[in-house]
Amino acid sequence: MWQDYLVRRFGQSGQVETQAVGVDDLGQTQVHMGEPSLVNPNSYVTINQVLKHIQQETLINRSWTVAGCDRVPYILAHRLRDKDRELQNILLLPGPGHVEMNAIRVLFKLLWPLGMEDLARILGYKTPKALGYAQKAADDHKAWEMLEIYFKSLMIFALTPYQQECQAQGILSTLGGAEDFWKHKISPSLFLAVTICNRYVLSLLMYRKCIRMGQSQDALLARDIVSEMFYSNNMTMYMELHRRDVITRIKAPPEVRTILARNHSFRISPNAGKREGGDFILEGKNRRTKMFLPPGTPTHAQWQRTSRILKPVEEVCIISLSNFN
Repeated sequence: MWQDYLVRRFGQSGQVETQAVGVDDLGQTQVHMGEPSLVNPNSYVTINQVLKHIQQETLINRSWTVAGCDRVPYILAHRLRDKDRELQNILLLPGPGHVEMNAIRVLFKLLWPLGMEDLARILGYKTPKALGYAQKAADDHKAWEMLEIYFKSLMIFALTPYQQECQAQGILSTLGGAEDFWKHKISPSLFLAVTICNRYVLSLLMYRKCIRMGQSQDALLARDIVSEMFYSNNMTMYMELHRRDVITRIKAPPEVRTILARNHSFRISPNAGKREGGDFILEGKNRRTKMFLPPGTPTHAQWQRTSRILKPVEEVCIISLSNFN
């Protein structure tokens, strides 16, 4: 009755169509590190400096450019761009990775009293401090593992009695029949958990999968459902972020929409199913850069020098490791 990672599409007739997600391989992306802008983008002044820096770095042989940012930088940069004509050749896009991270934190808050706390205890989070750490979903990788365990276990638990009843009565199991069964024959708390899982957890899993596979349109459909959690949790920054991004994509000319769809996520791995948002790619590059910095707080000159030599140093490392087989 459930297939792994389905996308629901609403056709013109109002009927719901389902389609399995496949790999949309758009090729491997070449990442080049530019000159760093070493300011904290948390105010209008510093964000204006960063946007001017991006223009200097990227608008050499082109008339417009794209900048990826998240939450406070995204909102403040949009407000600056609305008022300053000189900044209107920058198209601002939110990072899909940070949307994932904040959505999963909201889900942990919703599901914590509905069995997620019990799962955390089973997985070894015993002390109050450890439980608080788990509830905040501070470790993104562990949080995703916990969410998938919770989702699959809950659906098996909720579907088993329905399947047994269908077999006993000799009838076919359907999604509508399962929803009717849950509404009348399970406890209110379990029904609430199943409802949250079917709408929000499944949509978030879909969003993550579509980003990895390069399915931009399906990822945006899933994000529309996921974004409801930002409104319910009063996350004003992400409410405005979602609204502004939707308006940007609606107003964009067809050629720009095609560019946005092809660059919603990027692949730097040889694996075609391992695409990710530009925000996560940048974080990976920053971690890589920090590996070659000297101990202590780095200076502007050290950051600049390391960023400039990162690519040749990585090539030397690859050659050296290949020589050692």
